[in-house]
Amino acid sequence: MSFSSLLTSIVLVSFFGPLALAQVSAARDPKISGAQYLKAVRASLPKRISTEYPKVVVQASFSVSELATKTEQVVSFPESLNLHQMFNEIRDERFLSLDSKPEFPRRLSWLYPADGCFTRAEYMSRKLQGKGAPAPTKVYAFGSLRVATPNSASGIVTWWYHVVVGYKVDGQVMVFDPAIDPAAPLSLRTWLSGMVEDISNVKVSFCDANSFDPTSVCKAGDAITPESLLSQQRYYLELEWDNMLGLGKDPEKVLGNLPPWKLQ
Repeated sequence: MSFSSLLTSIVLVSFFGPLALAQVSAARDPKISGAQYLKAVRASLPKRISTEYPKVVVQASFSVSELATKTEQVVSFPESLNLHQMFNEIRDERFLSLDSKPEFPRRLSWLYPADGCFTRAEYMSRKLQGKGAPAPTKVYAFGSLRVATPNSASGIVTWWYHVVVGYKVDGQVMVFDPAIDPAAPLSLRTWLSGMVEDISNVKVSFCDANSFDPTSVCKAGDAITPESLLSQQRYYLELEWDNMLGLGKDPEKVLGNLPPWKLQ
């Protein structure tokens, strides 16, 4: 695949600001390594970005061997709040709707893991803050990521990056990712180990809550607008509905009152 073709597969349609390429898809062609995607995105950033602008998410990545020295960057979760309760509430809340089905409220697109993690992470960040939690850290993983899932026709999804929200709890980084595991928050190392065979091959970025995708500012950037966020998540909700139909599932049940985690 040529550089231009690879970049086209990464970048979608709408620009978010002076630092962003465009909406950045997380999906990866399984025949192409995550490193190739990362290289293509880095090469396409404006040359002046390193001197005139703060670091973007892809520039702030580090190896897993450095985790012990980077954990201090992660926001701590207050002892006064219940981490698992907040996880469950946000996982289950049906607060979105589509113009085509306004009477059917929807959860975030957990059952469409193929793409859209950046919209889910952003909504989780805002929901957590609305419940009184501090703005979480956005945790990005970069690599040849691969996850087995019943929510894909092939049984797997492949990404070149994946983003979730996270907090430090008793010195350990915990992340919220119901698209991978709807049962409970995961430790950072468990989360990474579920996406690659060897986590030494993964790069990680810890960025603030206003970061959105790999080309956004890692620290002290501007937040995406609510209108743009809603538009993007609705796009993935449409794909999620079609995905359930393609898997032979009843979307009115699994996207309604009987999601998979309620049946386990």
